[in-house]
Amino acid sequence: MSLKHISSIRQMNRTEFLTWIDEGMGFLPLALTNRKLINPFELGPDQLAPAIVINMREPSTGTRISFEYGGRIMGCHAITIEGVSSSSAKKGEPVDEMMERLYLQAGARFFAIRNPVAGLIQALAETFDQDRRPETMMGNDVSFFNAGEGKRYHSTQVGMDKLMEVSWDLFPEAIRSGRQSFIDAIAMFRQKPVAERHEIIAEKLNSLTEAYVGDSGHSRIAYDGMWLGTEDMFPGMQFHLVGPPEFRIKAKLLQHVVHVTSSERLTSAVPTRKVYMIRHQLERMEQFFSQAMVREVHASLECDQEVLDGLDERPDDVIVLDALPFNKEIRTIPRAVQNHPRVVYRFQAACSGAIRAAAIKLGWMNQSDRWRVPESSPIELQLLQDAKSLAQHQKEYDEKHKDIPGRVHRLDNGTVLDHIPDGMSRFFDDLLERHGLGNLHVIPSRNAPSPSISALKDIMFFPDTFLHQLCPALLQTFQLFAPDMVTNVFDKANDAFLKYRVGMPSRLVGTVRCTGGEDCIDNHRGEADVVSRFDTFGDSKNPSWRCGFCGEVSDNTAMRKRMAKHADD
Repeated sequence: MSLKHISSIRQMNRTEFLTWIDEGMGFLPLALTNRKLINPFELGPDQLAPAIVINMREPSTGTRISFEYGGRIMGCHAITIEGVSSSSAKKGEPVDEMMERLYLQAGARFFAIRNPVAGLIQALAETFDQDRRPETMMGNDVSFFNAGEGKRYHSTQVGMDKLMEVSWDLFPEAIRSGRQSFIDAIAMFRQKPVAERHEIIAEKLNSLTEAYVGDSGHSRIAYDGMWLGTEDMFPGMQFHLVGPPEFRIKAKLLQHVVHVTSSERLTSAVPTRKVYMIRHQLERMEQFFSQAMVREVHASLECDQEVLDGLDERPDDVIVLDALPFNKEIRTIPRAVQNHPRVVYRFQAACSGAIRAAAIKLGWMNQSDRWRVPESSPIELQLLQDAKSLAQHQKEYDEKHKDIPGRVHRLDNGTVLDHIPDGMSRFFDDLLERHGLGNLHVIPSRNAPSPSISALKDIMFFPDTFLHQLCPALLQTFQLFAPDMVTNVFDKANDAFLKYRVGMPSRLVGTVRCTGGEDCIDNHRGEADVVSRFDTFGDSKNPSWRCGFCGEVSDNTAMRKRMAKHADD
């Protein structure tokens, strides 16, 4: 999309991610020596640096202080808002309007937001990148950063981890020699041309093997980080999920990842170079698992002395990371081994301020960019037979249906949707109503006989209306819910009858709502301006829908249930 905003790894492309990691590496010497970048905003003597607002709508220590430190490195004044109760959100103020006031009343141009609802950063980026009326006194010079969002995204944490892992693989001896040796190694690396640095970083990422150990099913870091392993990013990346099936990310959510394997227990033989320990997300797990069950499972997912001893014969780049913070009751890395040379979570934490400072710098450098609002795929009309004159079609139709009792409505101009599953036309009526098309002249024919399949079907007649022109995304949506549906176009002006099947789109925007529940911004429309979006994939007869906000993957049945349950949305 643009490095002006960081909402999720999914929204980044390969070049953007490489640029971010490279910039983060450039900030490491400053972060490790408590220094700031000199006048990055090119301010005059009477100008203030822009402020960064750190809005922690969930508890956090590490992410909050990392953004504060990243802001200090860039010379920004940090405004931290802890929780909902300490702000006007407690009075019911929507997030987008609170951010507007902070822009105007505090000179804020950067916003790092931690939020229990996924998709908020996307929605805010789209809203604030729109042109405003001059009298609002607002520009588009604002960036939003993901500081932990919903159940599945924590992009700046993923960036921190990958900065650390790439640095370890590039400079292992320098890191083991101490801070100054590491800083000197970075300085030498930064003398290489940008393209060469990016190529080297990409090579390290593409050969990365990582095991997420523990509660990956509730881990923002694991899900968001695994978007790096897609065909468009770094397809050589390999991921291994360790834990019982009920604790792992569901397979349906990982269909985009090239290499994924799994096992139930952590052993020294786990096929990886980076062992990433994930704490048990008790705040998100308690509704599914008892603490007793978590403790029982924990015994097989602890990086203890036995596991570390088993790594002795493995290469030196097999290291143990941790998502932090530790839970004093259920530690993923026991205190007895936290100083083991392969346990590197402290170095991991040392990268946190640098990657956030890099995000702020890149946000500022890309202030003129606009977030690209997604659009539905162009409609594809697959012609099922040669075009005919209207008279020829009517003659053939009458002959074919002469022995069927009753008469079917005739149309000489407009659209007829045929072969809709019996009863589904009422659902399509609801979709039309939701999209302001309830006043269309629609003539339904329900429970109509179908000589071709010896069953009943629904038919919908739209006189003088061409749906493929008026509402193509909605027609595509109909086709996904009714895979055998045929779109008949009666074009009176050109004396043509055309029979189509609508091709399966790869993306739909603004037609249906997410099934992800309270976790998704699509179901919290009072917080910001929201337009739903889905990627569709798989079998056209039974497609999968992936929400563009929260990542939830649903089938047609789940989508229809959601629409029926929330009929007044």
